[in-house]
Amino acid sequence: MPDFSSYINTGGCRCPYCGSYDISGKAFDIDETGVRQQVFCSECDAEWTDTYTLSSVIEADGSEIEKE
Repeated sequence: MPDFSSYINTGGCRCPYCGSYDISGKAFDIDETGVRQQVFCSECDAEWTDTYTLSSVIEADGSEIEKE
């Protein structure tokens, strides 16, 4: 059984199915609802989709604007 809770809480660096670090993702799919990326594990052949939402922006001068 995959451990997605741990996968999310540790930054998505290990496969939630087998624990391998050998994961990679395809190109990002961006629209007004957020960002999605298909992710694959080379060790166990599992695949899943990560989703991202915009939480802040860092301007060119380094200042950060966070979502209210």
